[in-house]
Amino acid sequence: MQKLFKSKLFVFILGVTSVIGITSVFAISYSIIANDVGFTPKDNSWEVENTKEALDDLHNKINSMAFRRVCTYANNDYSQDKSDLYAVGTQYECDPGDGILRNFYILNVNGEVIKLIMQHNLTEKTSKKVMTWMDAKSYIDDNNIKVLWNNVIDVDLPKANDIALAVGKTNWKATTATVNDIFCLKSKVYDNVSGARCKKDTDYCWLHDYLYFDQEYHCPNELTSDEAYGYWTSDYINTSTSSQYAWRIHSSGSLSNLEITTNKYMGVRPTITVFKTNLY
Repeated sequence: MQKLFKSKLFVFILGVTSVIGITSVFAISYSIIANDVGFTPKDNSWEVENTKEALDDLHNKINSMAFRRVCTYANNDYSQDKSDLYAVGTQYECDPGDGILRNFYILNVNGEVIKLIMQHNLTEKTSKKVMTWMDAKSYIDDNNIKVLWNNVIDVDLPKANDIALAVGKTNWKATTATVNDIFCLKSKVYDNVSGARCKKDTDYCWLHDYLYFDQEYHCPNELTSDEAYGYWTSDYINTSTSSQYAWRIHSSGSLSNLEITTNKYMGVRPTITVFKTNLY
């Protein structure tokens, strides 16, 4: 007998939700679990009662999460379309679940599911402001953030692809990019001004403000020298060399790379994933 794992079913339902909408998913799941018997799958090896129970629990989970008031619109100058409340760069004030209000910006919209990036590094003003990429990858789980932030679907490091798309670098892919494919967020190319620097950029301060050295690189909220110069993304770079690299955002306004063992410069700036109905 096959068993239907709830976590896998939730991922499937979440994917369907992003395509056809929350209401449609509710209708489908209700039609499946509407009667006491459950449903009869084409493959008779499924455990029907387990499937019904999983759908019931996951429907309740999605229903309870989808209509929570998680984020409230906050006017700002970075929205790519100020008439669109779901435009990339739009700022929201969110309580991810621990009762603390934090500012986030819309990073990616995928149907009914929205990803937002935090305005500050989560590690700012903590005892561990900077860390290696490996430590950053495990930071959210090690500190129980996903449990504490229970108003949201997911918490993670930002994906380099999401940042590239957010700034309009549509021909850039993390899976094929090499260590030479760094670029400045505004110009979409490597400006190479004063070494690893980018030309003046205030358009994308929502992605590289509240870091050390910000003021020199055009964003107003520069932090002190003991804070991070940037933050890690979740993406590792495939390379044939012995050195290993990952993508990071630097306060100069660049998507660049750094050796994964470096523990001096980069912190953690998380993304949260919510339903569009969580935004008010």
